[in-house]
Amino acid sequence: MNSGKARMAGSTCVTKFTPPILHGISTLNGYEERQAGGLQQRQLSKEFVREWLMANGFMGKEGQKVPEMSDEWINEISERYIELYEGITGEKFVKAENIDIPGRIESNILRFLNSGKQES
Repeated sequence: MNSGKARMAGSTCVTKFTPPILHGISTLNGYEERQAGGLQQRQLSKEFVREWLMANGFMGKEGQKVPEMSDEWINEISERYIELYEGITGEKFVKAENIDIPGRIESNILRFLNSGKQES
């Protein structure tokens, strides 16, 4: 599917799909109201982050630094990606504890490497 609409768990609209990256995923909740009001649709894909970066002067050029993100903005990004995950999988996302993150990463990598599922 190159473009069009698809329902995912009854609440998401895919406007463009370019493997392996999803573009233009927006929620159907409130779609008609935003459309009638001439408002931008609420994006769940990476597009809303990309737009924020550009609005804050970041174009990904050599030597540029990513603008500082507030805790509020980081939480908004997290919530949208969680909403996307739940919409696609139909499963509730369970946040992990923010305890010993480096230790959790190491443990998960070691568990994967010891599982025999890695490619040769």
